[in-house]
Amino acid sequence: MARKTSILSVFMAFSWGVLSLVSPSQATETWKGLVSSQYPIGFETSPKEACENAEEQAKLDAMSLAGCEKLSFRQFETCESSDDADRCAFFQETFNAYDNCFVEKYKLLERNTNKLDLNQNLVCEVAAEISVRGFKSQHNPNLIVQVDDALSRNFKVGDEILVKGRLSQPSFINVLAWYPEIDRNNLYKLHSDELLREPKFSSGFELPPVTQSERWWAFLPEDFNREESNEFILVLASAKPFKVMPKEARSSFFERLDEFGRENWRIARYSYRIFK
Repeated sequence: MARKTSILSVFMAFSWGVLSLVSPSQATETWKGLVSSQYPIGFETSPKEACENAEEQAKLDAMSLAGCEKLSFRQFETCESSDDADRCAFFQETFNAYDNCFVEKYKLLERNTNKLDLNQNLVCEVAAEISVRGFKSQHNPNLIVQVDDALSRNFKVGDEILVKGRLSQPSFINVLAWYPEIDRNNLYKLHSDELLREPKFSSGFELPPVTQSERWWAFLPEDFNREESNEFILVLASAKPFKVMPKEARSSFFERLDEFGRENWRIARYSYRIFK
């Protein structure tokens, strides 16, 4: 997690320019269906966690069935240096999967932790009713946000975090974090320009600014029992101010973005890990 405290500045690598659409298909306006998915239970993965991961996989499967545009995302060295590369790659896929749609509604119908897969391995199987919606409008091709992709994506607890990037035009910047190992349902606000009347950033940005006493530090809760945490950041650039909640469900956030108008915003995604 990025803990806000007062002191210095970090460097965080982002990547946006390396995102590309690899499927020409378009998301339907609204897709609804029953989706079943599995995730293995093992020594490192409890039944509870396996079920949570199976639910995330079900959402990915639903977006695929809806015909959403899939993003190709360079993972750089984030997963290569991870102690659990498969787990890291799973969260990468969850975070970076699709661009032009979002899960609007999700209803869990069943969880089964006594299921065996085809190889006779124990898995959690979930069944869910899922609605996927495509965004109502298209991006403005002239609005682009890029975040530095040349920096380390591995941080030790206590390291400082600094977000730097570039813009194609003056924009309002909001920064949100997703901590799936700690709270996979919500996004957390790190920075917001929602109260500004005019954009503060024109061609580049650095957050938090060097003049700000409150800094962002890599942090893990005391009761966190893994050696590393896979974490993600969204950098939202917008042509108009956009209100960001301190804590908001992922589905609610993207639904509000849809109402805001996709032509008014662009998102850069960044993945990293924090280790003890």
